[in-house]
Amino acid sequence: SRQLPTCRPQVSAAAELLVDSFFTPLQTEDAGPAAPLTSAESAMREERRRLTARGLEWRLGSRLQAPTPALALDSSLLLALTHVQTGEMVATAELSLRPRDGRLPAEFAVPPLFLLHSAGLAPYLCNLAVRRGFRRRRIARRLLSSCERLVSSEWQQSELYLHVD
Repeated sequence: SRQLPTCRPQVSAAAELLVDSFFTPLQTEDAGPAAPLTSAESAMREERRRLTARGLEWRLGSRLQAPTPALALDSSLLLALTHVQTGEMVATAELSLRPRDGRLPAEFAVPPLFLLHSAGLAPYLCNLAVRRGFRRRRIARRLLSSCERLVSSEWQQSELYLHVD
């Protein structure tokens, strides 16, 4: 299998991108231009970023020390796109094996316990996100296509499920 560069330094950048993409302040969409976050919103956002980074580190597991695109029962695979000139992470997607019936366990459930699941396992895609300034450029579509190719060619799987919270 191919070895990829270590990704531990990028976990924080991925968590930041995911929080930027999915965290919604208490303000409503029709309130006009976005006002600065209140101190309570800032604290909630920082806690969400911390928990997201912790969850990513846990799910990525051994891939943080020895990255590989190979199929693994015990860890997720994080694909990330970075801007060539700035190095800024602009898109991410997470692939993992999860129960085929879609009943996902809690955030920090032990992945090997999935082996006991009666529905069998299948590749799942989650946390597909593109930074706001880079949207509407077909980046998500291309990243999804890359995920599909990897699941088909590297993992030898014919299905890919999408997990949406």
